[in-house]
Order: sequence, then structure tokens, then C-alpha cells
Amino acid sequence: IKPNVYSWRGIRVSTLDLVSRQITNDGNVFGFDQSTYDTHASKNTEWALISYLTQSKYGKYGNPLYTGENKEVYRNNYSGYLTGCSSGNVIAESSENCIYQYDNTTSYGEGQGYIGAGASSTGNITGIYDINGGAWEYTMGVLEKRSGNTQGANSGYPGLLADGETFTSDREWPNDKYYNVYTSINPSTACNGVSCKGFSLNEVTGWYSDWTDMLVITFPWMVRGGSHYDGIGTGVFAYGTGNGAVNLNISFRQVLVPNN
Repeated sequence: IKPNVYSWRGIRVSTLDLVSRQITNDGNVFGFDQSTYDTHASKNTEWALISYLTQSKYGKYGNPLYTGENKEVYRNNYSGYLTGCSSGNVIAESSENCIYQYDNTTSYGEGQGYIGAGASSTGNITGIYDINGGAWEYTMGVLEKRSGNTQGANSGYPGLLADGETFTSDREWPNDKYYNVYTSINPSTACNGVSCKGFSLNEVTGWYSDWTDMLVITFPWMVRGGSHYDGIGTGVFAYGTGNGAVNLNISFRQVLVPNN
């Protein structure tokens, strides 16, 4: 949400979902009125909207300051998980330093654009950051509404585990509008027997060489974006898997929308 802070990692899916939706509770310090705003953890379809934006005329791809490989969102390659950092390019390996801050609008020309703000979805400081590198991010996308992998490694929601056992919990699943359910481990049939068009999955496979790893029963939760250490495989079209449990390399993203 904010630049120059350490991303919140090590939080299981059911907790990050609850925290995200509590921001509009009465008396919250953020000033969001529940009757006006809806806050929740990002669904995979909402992440997809961000990824498509980057490739549109309104995103970094359409920004004339960038040409060639520089049209890809620059990577946050800082191993310290500080938000808003930029490597100034798309090929840098993990670094122990935050090379450029989010508001660095120095331009080296030759289609490289802003070396700091080039890490946003639009290539300027008003875009969305940390969608390439930094930390993986849990999204509210799950295979067959499964809880997770084992009794000790799961989302906290009740449901099936990989070994066929059931995890029981007093934590209830949210309203189904807050998560996407996939019905197959094959992205070509994952949406009730058909391809998941509009989910930024198989239709973007291979774009920018981003990592693609579809959900399986041992890791039924969708993660996006990649980590600072994943090299060329990171990116806005990268998707992978998690078991829903606490993981110090996985963060999450909140969404704020008008409450219709």
C-alpha cells in the first residue's frame, strides 16, 4: 500500500483475508466507511486486471518513454523486501540494496525511461508497484476450495487437504465474491471445464519468460508476481502455488473498491 515500508509477509490466507476486510470496520483508523467502500484481499482476477493494464495504451507498454525490453515492468530485486524499490531494468539479479526508490525519475534515455518509477504498472510514480519481484503475493484463488496441504500447513479455512484428510476450523470462508475457485489443475480446463480467459493464466503463458506453475492439491493457492530471487521468471504475468500457510517470502495485496 505504501512505499518504503517492509511488506507484510508470513501471514496465512484466512488471516490476510480477514485483516483486509476489517479495514472498514467501525472506528477504523483509516477512515473508510463500510457503507461506501469495500476492502478485501486481491482475487486472482483482480491481479489479472493489473497485469492487462501494464500491456495497454494506459500502462507501461503504452508509455513512449520506454522501448523494447524496457516496456516490461522493472523488477524490485531488493532482498530486504522494501516496497517501491526498482532495479532500473528487468534482468537484474537479487541485490542486498534498494537500488532506486519509487520516486526516482532520473532517465538514462534510449528507451529506458524512469529508472525508479519504471517499476510501476504505468512507468510513472502514479502506477502500481511491486508487481514484479519483491515478494510473491497470495491471491484469493484456490483449487476446488481446498484448505491446503497438511494439518500444519494450510490456509486456516476448513476443507480438504492433500492426503484426503479434512482440516476443521472455526474460521469461515468469506462470501464467494471474494475469491476465485478453479476446478482443475489444467489451466485449459480450470474454469468449470473451460479455459480461464481473463485470469492472466494460460493466455499469457510465455510472456516475458515469466514463471507459470498451475495449482495442485498439495499447493492449492495462487501466488503472483515472483520474488526478488527468481530472476527472469518474475513478472506481472508470473503465477505459482502456495499451500495457504505462513511463508516469509509471500505477502498479499489489498483492493479498495466502491461498495455498490
